[in-house]
Order: sequence, then structure tokens, then C-alpha cells
Amino acid sequence: MRKIEGQLKEIIDEMNYLKTREERFTLTNISTNDRVQGFAWFTICALTALGVWQIFHLRAYFKRKYLID
Repeated sequence: MRKIEGQLKEIIDEMNYLKTREERFTLTNISTNDRVQGFAWFTICALTALGVWQIFHLRAYFKRKYLID
């Protein structure tokens, strides 16, 4: 009987460990996804701003060189 109780306690401890590990993994996964999404939005904004700046800069350059009106 004590052997069965010991095995049952080991199984319960293992299940609690796995549950805790799964919760930690889920939180890590959510955090990583949030960081990747934030970096993606930053990249989109940075590239858009760079494209707009290039347009204005090149337009001003060509106007100085009298290539466009």
C-alpha cells in the first residue's frame, strides 16, 4: 500500500511540474510573439518613413539640378 501511495505521489508531483512548465512555456511564447510583433511594426514604420524621406530628398535634389519642375 505504501508503495502505491509513493508512486501516486510521484505521479502527482510530475503532473504539477508539467503543468507549471507548460504555464511558463505559454508565458514565454506570448512574450516572444509580442516582441516579434512590436519589432515588425517598428520595421514597417521605419521603412515607410525612410521611403517618404527618400522621395522628398530626391525631389529636392532633382529640382536643384533642374531635371524636374
